[in-house]
Amino acid sequence: MADDWVKSELIALQEKYQNYGNDREVLKEAFHLCVNMRIYPFPEWIINSLAQVISPPAPDGQLEQLKEVFDAENLGALKDAVYWCNAYKKPLPEWAVIGLYGALNALAVGDQPILKKWQRWAKQYQQNILDYEVLETIREAREHYAEWKDIFEITAAIISNKAEDEGGANAHTVESAYKRATRGLKKNPYHYFLLKTFSKPKKNQIYNKNLWIWIKQTIKSGKPKGIKRP
Repeated sequence: MADDWVKSELIALQEKYQNYGNDREVLKEAFHLCVNMRIYPFPEWIINSLAQVISPPAPDGQLEQLKEVFDAENLGALKDAVYWCNAYKKPLPEWAVIGLYGALNALAVGDQPILKKWQRWAKQYQQNILDYEVLETIREAREHYAEWKDIFEITAAIISNKAEDEGGANAHTVESAYKRATRGLKKNPYHYFLLKTFSKPKKNQIYNKNLWIWIKQTIKSGKPKGIKRP
């Protein structure tokens, strides 16, 4: 049923909005979906998020969330805290002061265990964001009728903007990324929180017409599938 699909789509967008650091593009997508499908009143999370965009609140709530992210060992939340406190001309909260002092002290005295911990975090976080991008692309492809037997090959082509036989991403690599993201989100979703100061740059890709013709021909007709969300 169309109503069920819209509900599941809005739930998925809410999860994406929260997990991906309150991305305005996701909010915009949810807003247009409600308008186009005449969903009134809007879901409460969309109303509250729009209110924050129109009149941004003091960063107290943002800092509380970043503390939870930092406590979950997503170390980059500390950099985000510095960014928001500077933007709003507010003092750093105690947890951020302690974290920043520890990081600077490790840099000053050459504390290798701490420095290597940050290096490991940075490498893992970059991988997590790439894996999450794969997961989101798979979700979208499934909701546009792609069959499971084709899903990893289609996702690989979309991400790399070319088919595997043209030098695009390998379907097996995409499948591995999907499995890592699914396991990782179940274990600790804060590891996939999209940090403002570590946002993945958007790609300026040239539209590959032949690729999308192939994708369209590969996708089978049927009801939107969706996937079991982690």
